[in-house]
Amino acid sequence: MPFALQVMQDAYNKLGMTEFANDAKRIYELNYPKGPPIPEFSNSTFSHKVWDFIGFDND
Repeated sequence: MPFALQVMQDAYNKLGMTEFANDAKRIYELNYPKGPPIPEFSNSTFSHKVWDFIGFDND
């Protein structure tokens, strides 16, 4: 769910729907103030997060 909110925020921004983007950001920050609840998150870079999100390592 946390990554879905980030994707929604990016998509709404690209569509020029800033009110919805701000809502998605607010919901994300309210529910995940320290980032997504996964142990690897705190030590990973943005590229690692994208790599894991897309699932390149999954067979």
